[in-house]
Amino acid sequence: MTFNPEKIARLNELQKKQARAKAQRAMNSGKILQPDDCEDCGKSSQVLVKHHENYRKPLEVVWLCEPCHNKRHGRYRGYPFSAEEIAELWKTARKSVCS
Repeated sequence: MTFNPEKIARLNELQKKQARAKAQRAMNSGKILQPDDCEDCGKSSQVLVKHHENYRKPLEVVWLCEPCHNKRHGRYRGYPFSAEEIAELWKTARKSVCS
């Protein structure tokens, strides 16, 4: 079974949204604390951004200043799931919705 890129992109966007929401809830409850310094360059910044290296691990975030966050996205582009993983997730989701 093959999936078109739009379906894969939608599933990946959903994964990103869920990871960001879970990280924000953990931050609001005090489980994740924002440091004072960027974890890449070490500069002190009042505004740090939560960055996920892997959206399947929503509570593992790296705190970055805006310039370092932009650099990370320039270097790391890609989907959090492979096409095979997406196919399996899609099949599981369809079973639960259709049953």
